[in-house]
Formats: sequence, structure tokens, C-alpha cells
Amino acid sequence: MISLDITRGVMQDIHMEKKNEGQIKTIDLSAMSREELENFAMEQSMEKESLEAKLKHLEERLRIINSEKYKGSSEKTHTGQLDLGLFNEPEEILEEGETGEPTQDDIAPRKRTKTKGKKAAWVDTLPTEVIDYTLSPEEQVCPECGGQLHDMSKDIRCEIEIIPAKAMVTKHVAHIYSCRNCEKNAETVPVIKAESPPALIKGSSASASAVAHIIHGKYVLANPLYRQETDLKKLGINLSRQTMSNWLIRVSQDYLKPLYDLMQEELVLRDICHIDETPVQVIKEEGRTAQQESFMWVYRTAEDDGGGSIVLFDYRQGRGGEHPKAFMEGFKGYILTDGWSAYGNLVDKDAKPPPVIRVGCWSHARRFYDKALRGLGKEEILATNHVQMGLDYCNKLFELERKWKDLSPDERLKNRKEIASPIVDEYFAWSKKTSDFAVGLLAKAVNYSLGQEEYLRNYLLDGRLAISNNIAERSIRSFVIGRNNWLFAFTPLGAEASAVIYSIIETAKANGLNPGAYVEYLLTVMPGIDLSDKVALAKLLPWDESIPRGLMMPESTK
Repeated sequence: MISLDITRGVMQDIHMEKKNEGQIKTIDLSAMSREELENFAMEQSMEKESLEAKLKHLEERLRIINSEKYKGSSEKTHTGQLDLGLFNEPEEILEEGETGEPTQDDIAPRKRTKTKGKKAAWVDTLPTEVIDYTLSPEEQVCPECGGQLHDMSKDIRCEIEIIPAKAMVTKHVAHIYSCRNCEKNAETVPVIKAESPPALIKGSSASASAVAHIIHGKYVLANPLYRQETDLKKLGINLSRQTMSNWLIRVSQDYLKPLYDLMQEELVLRDICHIDETPVQVIKEEGRTAQQESFMWVYRTAEDDGGGSIVLFDYRQGRGGEHPKAFMEGFKGYILTDGWSAYGNLVDKDAKPPPVIRVGCWSHARRFYDKALRGLGKEEILATNHVQMGLDYCNKLFELERKWKDLSPDERLKNRKEIASPIVDEYFAWSKKTSDFAVGLLAKAVNYSLGQEEYLRNYLLDGRLAISNNIAERSIRSFVIGRNNWLFAFTPLGAEASAVIYSIIETAKANGLNPGAYVEYLLTVMPGIDLSDKVALAKLLPWDESIPRGLMMPESTK
């Protein structure tokens, strides 16, 4: 603010230049009246504040970008990082049996001991070939006394052998039989053909193992079809990416989609569902440009609902709430989501009680504080302290959930009401006070929680509910990794096929099955059964007891 006591003689020496359409314009302050000078000074002060706010915002963004680029992506933090005295006094932090400060013996370097038995964990799960190295009878003579040697012990070394992939052609030759007597003496001749398994795709060389190999490459290993085309050529197979794409679309429509539909029916009957979405680009889509974003939605059952795990992907052209509402038609229970407003369309608040209850994600609430902590400058000590306080509240709730992970839902609910609920109340009371003065990243963090308060509190209603929507984010991660490699889908048919195949793959993984082996099993069995028979189809679900145990993943890789 320019002081009103400045003399007009001094004012004449003050010049301010601005660019106006490429021209430098000099402002003559000496020609201004007192009122004009006050208005001009006010304008400059406001412009300065605006530029400072923009500069601060850009500095925050730069710090966040640098943090994401050069630091780990994990959001794991620990409570009490700044020792704010938020939850525990120092003497209360000690676990039972601890004595306080460490002794010299505690901090002395310890000798590392080699862990035994590590090899057996993977050796026992693989086919094993044993090669014995022995002495011939002539060599089994003691060099000292000439006595007979005996087998005292064994020196065993285990090595893992990798057998490169190989390709072969299987010819299915179905013999056709006729009766020679009828050929000579009868008017009609019976012709009988030996039974053979039906083709996976009529008129095609596709086999269950070949298609499963392509599916595993693209949807499990995120290896695009054009790379697989190159790899197959090294095996002597000239299989174009277009042919592979056609195979994937056909098997998804003819075989996997009926199983997908059955899983969707089962999902709607459950009473807890996690939902998330991520963008996907489709190049050739009628009525839309290649630049317009479509979305892949994911729907996932809870980890603790007592049934088999279901993970379903659904391709849609938009991100509106009508899409999950249509997909989840008839669903009654809890939905766990992030803060995207479209999920509100699934909730009918006028109904008493509402058939669908929305549960918020505390990971998203915590993420805002984590981001703020990375974006604040070192000089912003007060804001940093408040951000850390909000982060500590969130971390405390997650810490409690980790402790209660192995409890039954009823025991977990009891603990939440007695221990977690007061902390949640304290957090939102703190958030409301903090929002009165919070600005910038701190304000965003606090206001997100306040805007989602109703939904964030709802995880306290049922012991089966998770505190976050992380399980859905983990399920959608494989799609995101794949998308980073193959970048886009050419047509809606391709996107829909990907949704179905990803659903089968991720559901298999969620139930402990080897996804590639499971897909090969399905494509081997399904051509020979009636896919309209839901009883027969249900026996192919990943959690059904009739699924061969040999399709299970080794314990070490789950």
C-alpha cells in the first residue's frame, strides 16, 4: 500500500511500466488525484496478492511433482512423526515388556545369520528330476586299506531349470467308418464318425493353450499383441496381431461372457461391493472422436463377505452415475467408493432404510494430507504441523485396522465402536476448527474429509466393511499397467472383450488360481458343455469345489 503521506514531488519520481498490446505504457502518478492513487494502489496490492497466490500454487505443484518423481510412491507413514501428543503420551507408547531407552547391547551390531530352508519353499512345488552321481563298483575301494566303501551321506545341490517355450501342431484326425456289406447290398449306407473334441473356433487353428498363452501375455504380463507377434515369429509361427485380436474377441463372446454374466448375477446378490473407475481411450467409436475418454469400471466383492471373490470390469463411454446404477441394478447393501459425486446416484436417501449405503474411503482422505505434506515448503511450519496432525489421525485409524485384521467381523465392529469411533469424532471436530483458517493444500485436505464426513463414518456400521477402497484400486492396477503398454483399444468390441477377459483373470487371481492355467482349463472344457445350463456353468466358477486343485497358485506366489 502506498503511503498517503508521500509528497507529490516524490510521486513524480515513481514510474510503473506495463505491457499493453506489445507497447510499454508509462503511468504518470503525478497526474493522479488522491482518490485515484488510493484505487491504483489497491489494484496493485490485489494483483500482487493474486500473483503471490499463483506463485505459491505453482511452487506447491512443483514440490509435489518432484516428490512423485524422485521419491517412493508409497503413502505409508507413521503416527506421531512430529510428536504432537495427539494420541499417546511418551510413556504410553511403550509396548508391554519394553523398558524405555535401549541399552548398549540393544544397539550393538548383530551378526546376520543365514536363513535356512528358503530353497525348499520353491523346490517342493516344481517337477523335479534327480541326477545321481555315484562311484562305480571298481572305484568303491578305500585308497588307504583297500576295504569296501559304503554310502555314508549325500551332497545335494538344487538348481532351477527354465525350459523355453516351444510350439507344435496337434492334428485331430477323426476316422469315419462305413459298412462294406451295406455298401454292396443295402440301399442306404450308415456312416459313423469317431467322436472328437469340438474346435474352439470353427475353421480356425486356435487351440485352448494358444489362446490362453496370448491372453496370459496381454492381460497378465501386459505384453501387447504386436510384441507377441514378434515373439511368436521367433518360434516359427506367423500369427498376425489382427488374428490374435479376433481370437480374443471370439472366445470372450462365445465362452467367457456367459461366465462373466453369471458372476455379475452373483455380485448383485452380495451386500458389499467396492467400485472404482479409470479412463480408457477407444480409437474407432461411432459418434465419438478418438480423443474422447471412455471409462473402465471395476466392481469387487469384499474380502470378508464369506463367499468367493468376484472382480468384474465394465466398459462404458462415460463416467456418469447412470453406469454403475445400471450395472448394479437390484443390489442392496454397502458400496465402498472414492469421493466422485456420480456414486451418489446409487443411493436413494428418501427410502427408509436406504437399500444402498455409501461408504467413503479413508485412503483418499489420507492421500490429501500426504500430498499436502509433500507440497508445503520448509518455511510453512504451522501449516505443516496441522497437515501432520490430520495425517496422524488417519494413520491411527489404519493402525487399529491392521491390529484387528484377524478378528471376526463382530469383534472388529465392537472394537470400532469402542475405540475407533471416538477418534473419528475427534478428527472431524478438529477438521471443522481447522477449516476456519486453513488455506491451500491444507484446506483441500480438510475440506475433502468434511465433504465426505457422512460416508467416511459409515465404515463403523459393519465389521465386514473395509476402511478404504484400496482393494478395488489394487484390482484395477493390472488394467492400468496393461493400458500403459497397449495405450488404447481400437474398437468398443475390443474394449468390451478386454473387460470380460480382465474380469476372468482378476477373479481367478483373487481366488488363488493361476490365471493362465485357469483360462486354458475353461477354453478346454467350455466348448463341450451347454453354456445355457447355469448349473453346469456354475461348476466353472473359480471358487467352486469342482475346479482342479492343480490350478491353484503356489503359496509363495499368492
